[in-house]
Amino acid sequence: MSPTERPPRRSLRTLLGGRSPRPAPAVLEDDPLAEAFPMRRGLPALLFSAIFHGAVLVLLATISFAVVRRDERINVKVLDPGAELNEPEGAPSLHDLAGSLHPVTTAPRAAGSVAGPSATSAVASVRAPEMPRIAGIGPSIGQSPGTLDVPLSIGGGGLAGGGLGGGGFGDMLGGLRKVGIDLVLVIDTTDSMQSVLEDVKREVRAFIGDLQQMVPASRVAVVAYRDKGDEYVTKWVDFSFHTDKVQNFVGALRADGGGDYPEAVKAGVQAAVRELSWRKTARRILVIIGGSPPHKEDVPELLQVVRTFRDNNGAVGAIDVTDRLHVEYERADWAAHGAKGEFKATATPDFYREVTDSYADIARQGGGELSRLGEKKALLREVIALTFGTRWRVEMARYMDRLQ
Repeated sequence: MSPTERPPRRSLRTLLGGRSPRPAPAVLEDDPLAEAFPMRRGLPALLFSAIFHGAVLVLLATISFAVVRRDERINVKVLDPGAELNEPEGAPSLHDLAGSLHPVTTAPRAAGSVAGPSATSAVASVRAPEMPRIAGIGPSIGQSPGTLDVPLSIGGGGLAGGGLGGGGFGDMLGGLRKVGIDLVLVIDTTDSMQSVLEDVKREVRAFIGDLQQMVPASRVAVVAYRDKGDEYVTKWVDFSFHTDKVQNFVGALRADGGGDYPEAVKAGVQAAVRELSWRKTARRILVIIGGSPPHKEDVPELLQVVRTFRDNNGAVGAIDVTDRLHVEYERADWAAHGAKGEFKATATPDFYREVTDSYADIARQGGGELSRLGEKKALLREVIALTFGTRWRVEMARYMDRLQ
């Protein structure tokens, strides 16, 4: 065979059957590269081997990565039943999970045979339990229409409604159960507030119970304020799941001091915003209860504090008790003069308008609502109405009636 001719081809059958060995590739006698690099004849085999083994290594690495990923666990802090009762004040919790503040509202699905938690059970999973759908609107729930009238409303659909979707009452309540509520009552405890303070003392236990039945992960704090020159300007009890802790603080409060008309409303709000242990993503609600306006020189800074609080997942509402205080004053005066004839209070004097206007401005800029407390309204029931939104007043009454 001449140097320029190719070796004869072997059939596939011959190659597979091994009838004759495959001849080594021909090497040109005058090829200088063959003499300098004898391994040149094995380069194709080495290249194939390198590619094959490289592919095997990549495949093994992929399988190992998949196995490791499958074995990973996502650690989420989930509270055991009752564990939130022992949670340090202000500590992050299940309800502080990032992103849970804006849940996506979906159509309700059948819960199957899995029962939701009882009213007193702890929240044990990130997903909120299915809420009862409350049908029908109207005051025919054993209460007179007078207890269900809508107060003067400033702002949107309630202090707890922001950022929780635009669905029905059950959707709103379900969203709040995911994130929890931190609610602080900022209460004027000057001398004129004696009867209002007695209402708070009498109702606070039932109030916290009602709130925690609707949203189990609810905590309550109280800030008491008076004015400069009094025994104290502000004092408070921090957020707690424990009813006794809050009730003991409220029970020790006395209505006293406050000689002039304006009071230290700004100091009370500042203490609530800056000193309490707010959770990161719980719905933050502040309700002012008072019958005197803030000092005029305090108003600009007070409104700035309120706006900042609103912009940080908070809402500020207010309960103006001047109508009630006026009726109580006139009733006492009527009794002091012999209680002759039927008692009938006069219209609330215009000078009380300063309180209503200032509280309305605070609520408006705080993203909340204003309620004017009449003589027949239950004080802390109004707080719940403000918390969940006065537009849900009837639905809340029905739901609370079922709980009781």
